[in-house]
Order: sequence, then C-alpha cells, then structure tokens
Amino acid sequence: MLRIGICALGLLIVSSAAAEERSLDLSLNSLALFKNGLACVEYAGEVSEGGTYRIENLPDAVHGTFWVESSTNVTVRITRRSVDLAFSEAFPTDFQQDLAGREVVVRFKEPHLEPVSGKVVGPSGQKPSKHDYESSEYRRRLTVGMAYPGSLTASMLALETAGGLTFFDRSTIAAVEVPGGIQVVSCERPVMLLDVSPEQKKPISIVIWSLTRGVAWAPSYQIDVSDPATLAIRQSAVIKNELAPIRNADIRLISGFPSVHFANVLSPMSPETTWNQFFQQLSQPHRGTDRAVMSQLVAVNATDPEQGIDLSAVPMGEGADLHFESIGRRTLDVGDSLTLQTAAAKADYERIVEWIIPDARLADGRLGGNRDSKSDEDLPWDALRFRNPLGFPMTTAPAMIVADGRFLGQQISQWVNAGEQTTLRVNKALSIRTLSSEHEVEGQRAGYEAYGRMYRKAKVQAEVLANNHRNERVTLVIRKRFSGELISAEGEPKTRLREEGAWSINPRNELIWTVDLAPGEEVRFVCTYTVLAS
Repeated sequence: MLRIGICALGLLIVSSAAAEERSLDLSLNSLALFKNGLACVEYAGEVSEGGTYRIENLPDAVHGTFWVESSTNVTVRITRRSVDLAFSEAFPTDFQQDLAGREVVVRFKEPHLEPVSGKVVGPSGQKPSKHDYESSEYRRRLTVGMAYPGSLTASMLALETAGGLTFFDRSTIAAVEVPGGIQVVSCERPVMLLDVSPEQKKPISIVIWSLTRGVAWAPSYQIDVSDPATLAIRQSAVIKNELAPIRNADIRLISGFPSVHFANVLSPMSPETTWNQFFQQLSQPHRGTDRAVMSQLVAVNATDPEQGIDLSAVPMGEGADLHFESIGRRTLDVGDSLTLQTAAAKADYERIVEWIIPDARLADGRLGGNRDSKSDEDLPWDALRFRNPLGFPMTTAPAMIVADGRFLGQQISQWVNAGEQTTLRVNKALSIRTLSSEHEVEGQRAGYEAYGRMYRKAKVQAEVLANNHRNERVTLVIRKRFSGELISAEGEPKTRLREEGAWSINPRNELIWTVDLAPGEEVRFVCTYTVLAS
C-alpha cells in the first residue's frame, strides 16, 4: 500500500507541472483472490481527453504483474507530490518538519521558566525519505527522544523569536502549543502520473491490472454425517480486506496452484522499494508456495491411496487447472471481514476405520526413524469415504465433521477433483485395538552387490492383528506398507506398487485388506517378503 511519507505543515506550493495535473479516481472494478495473500486486482476508469492525470493510493504490485491497458498510449511515472490531508490522517514525523513556519508557544518542564513564543524554523537540506523513516536508526532515535539527523540539530528545536534565532533543548520542553490548531496538512506522498496521449476518440478508457497483497480468502468445510447413508457438505469462505476500500466490486475466489514465481519480489515501480531491496529479493531462493493450506497444493492422491489415479472423476474445465468461483459484487472497507457459504451438496458415503502401517525402511534398505515409537500414522482412524459432490474441486482446507449438532473432529481436506473419491479422517479409533510386528526368518543370508554397495537378502515375516471393541460392526481397511518382494500374504489382500519406490533399492509395496469386523471379533493376517538390507 502507498503510505504517507514526509509531512510538512504550511501552504501548498503548486509547481507549474503539478498545476497541469488532473486528479483521476479509478474504481476497484474486480478482484480475484488466492489463498496465499495474493490477489489479481483491476482498476478501471475513463478520461475525457489526453493529458497528465494523478492517481493516489494504488497498491504495490508484484514484480512483472503491473500492466496498463487503454484505448490510447499511456506512460506511467511514479513520483512524489504535496497533497492536502486532514490533520488526523497525517503521519507525525518531527517537530522541526511538521511545524515548520507555524507560530507556536513552547512551555518548559521547569516551572520557573516562562513560555516562549516564536515561529518554527524549517529544516535545511534534503528531507529524509520514507525509507529513512523506516530504518532501524530512525526507530532507535525515536526511542531515545532524538530527531532524525536531517534536522538542524538532532536534539534541538529551532525557533525564530523576538530575540532572534533560538535553539531549545527538546528534553526540557513539556508542551508545544499551536494557536488556532491545525486543520489541514500538506503532506508529501507518492503518486502515480499517467501521461495519456490525445490521439484517440473520446472518451479514453484506462484499466490498471496488477497482482498485489492485502486481500485474500480462507476456505473451510463442514461435513454433516447425521444421516447414516448421506452426508451434507458445505463450503464457506472468509475474506479479509487489508488492501483498499472495495465498493461494489466483482470478487472471485481462486482454487488451484498459484504459480507466481516472483510472489515475494516487489515491482521496481513501487515507491516502497529501492534497487537494493529489489535485487535482494531477486537473489532469495524461490521457495514457491509449499504450504498446502495456503497454496492449494495438490497432494497427489494422498486423499485415497487405495484408489490410485481416479479416472472416474468428472471431466470439467479447459486450460489451466484454476477454478474461479464468483461471489458477486461486494463492498468492504479496509479491515472488514466477510464470511459466506459458497457451495453445498450431498453425497453417499461409507464409514470406515483406516489403519495405515508405515514402511520403516529408507530408500537404501536401512531402517530409519524410531521404530519403537507408535506414531499417529500407525494407529487406526475413523474415516469417511465419499466422492466430491460439488461441481468443482474441493480445495485444500480445514474440514469439520459434525453429527446431530455434535462436534466429531477436524482434519485437513486435500485437493479433490469433482467426482473424485477421497478418504477424510475424523478421529482416532481408540476402541479398535491393533498390533503390527515384524521379525526376520532364520535362514541363510545371501550377499549381493548393487550400485557399488553390499547388501544382504533377508526374509521377513510380518503380522497384523486387530480387534473390534465396539458394540457395532465396523469396516476396517488395513494398509501395510513395506519395502521388498512379496512372497505370500494371508487374506487375499490387494497389492499395489507405491510410486515412491522408483528410486529405492527395494520395490515399495502396499497390501490392502478390507474386512468387516463384528463386535468383539479379532482378525489376524501374516505376510512374508524378502528385502535387500544394507
């Protein structure tokens, strides 16, 4: 955002160049919001003829995303101009600058000293820039009560009194009175000047488009499973505006991967940046947007590993995989938040208990991690299995599960295409007791050399055990993941190769058992496999 820079109280001296400038108010016509704090904003307006037009308070743009579209040639320049502001809007910087040219009365801390009247002398030399005011040195000086070095004398207040030019130690001053008060402040602040070519039929349209920060949206889901066969899903969005006043602007919510390589680099057109800052931002490693909740990052089929790639998902859309959901025209002041429901639908679902037994081996065959600690992944979870009933993808977001007005749990819902099957965890299934174990089968260990390393081939027997302590039947899905070549497995499980095994010395496998457990029933499966271990 453009912010108030150096303020100087007094009469506004308008240069001949500034006198030819005409103020232009562009309306914030539309916004398309990502979840990571970025937004595509469009300002639009018309001018009756060519000339120079001044625009204030346009947001800063991400590098490479500032564009001007017009029916004629337009040249853009960022500079600084003095503008009149109400005193309440001005940003106080320093007595010597703020009160330059004003008649004031100075009162001192010592009661025996008489008040002194005089005119504040303006500072000499170039005024500090906004970057100076934001520097750590300036903040340090403010903390200790010192003025910025651009003042006449850092710790003094200069007044032109009846006796001449007098300097007062600021530490001795109790108050400074301004007779008549201050209504209007002339402040120097950044502005955008548009030089519009007159070689065009009137009126002349102007559209400014950029990617900026300050307004975003955060989705969430509520999934109601009060009905034992059909769930009701609702999507809501929270929008918070920290950008600029929004007046009846068209707002769309974007779901999909935000491919913005220079998202953390401010355009050199911005008055908020210097070349030094710009090149520092360019030199920073590109981290992308690796946080799934903010970036809509698609975790490939983490929603339901059993399904693999779900080819039954509903084909929809063309071109880039970005979904734009319109919420109509909205009005929001700066600081306002808005929440609304954006979609609702129903779907058939299945309650299951999902138990994933993780693979303990690394890509080179060695055992990794602490195998003795039971992680959340090695515990059974109550889960819901259903297909996305919305007419568009479910984005990565929090999902709260309720039933009959009761809270059951909250988890993260990954990206799910329209019609695609997903499995959403609800809570730990503490009443389903499970146990998994592995041991090496005694026998001869054969040695192998591969990729310049020596390995031994071992035979492993694994056992999984589960017991239903509930007073109802449950569908239990057991996923046993392991590295090696499968020899045999009880219970006729489904088998699949996991894609992460492409660079492993051993193939990465997963056995999937789906069993129906009655109350008090126990199930036990044994499988054997060989593994190359280092």
